[in-house]
Amino acid sequence: MAGDIFVDGWKATPYWWDLAPRPEWPEISIPDQVDVAIVGSGYAGMSCALHLARAGRNVLILEAKEPGHGASSRSGGMAGSGLKLSYTDLKAKYGRQAAVDMIHETERSLEFFEEFLAGEQIQCQYQKVGRFIGAHAPSDYEAMARRI
Repeated sequence: MAGDIFVDGWKATPYWWDLAPRPEWPEISIPDQVDVAIVGSGYAGMSCALHLARAGRNVLILEAKEPGHGASSRSGGMAGSGLKLSYTDLKAKYGRQAAVDMIHETERSLEFFEEFLAGEQIQCQYQKVGRFIGAHAPSDYEAMARRI
């Protein structure tokens, strides 16, 4: 294609899939009845399914492609806490207590993730590091400073 923005050899899949090829997954018949059907087999869907199954529920995970096909297997493996809305925005929309509760829940989610890795003995070279969020323009800086 003339004017193609992609370099030769560009692929739409992450490079680490070449080093750890994804297994073939057989199609299975869908049971007539389950307690819970979960759509999506990313981190959230798989975690939900695991905890529900451990609580004795009959769980079915529905996935359009292979397990973890979407963002969970395409990201850089990042895990973090945080919300898109600021505390001020959350408070205005949901009230003070709900805003505080949501922020505490996001902080707890990262602790839960770390406990899950340790409890399941998942060897994934997890490292807790900081996060840098830069202003895209000088005019963005003041708004960012107010959010902190």
